[in-house]
Amino acid sequence: MNEEKIQLLLQITDGLSKSEWERVVEVVNQNYSYQAAKVQLNSHDKELIGHWLKK
Repeated sequence: MNEEKIQLLLQITDGLSKSEWERVVEVVNQNYSYQAAKVQLNSHDKELIGHWLKK
């Protein structure tokens, strides 16, 4: 994480209660999970998986 992101995070979290912070984390994690659920393997990935499983 670069210095700019760290400073921004410190500004955003200044004065947040624990419950507010947990809500932020929950919403961000849900959105990352939603996006990750849409990811699919391509044919090259499947070939690599097959190669490694045969070892």
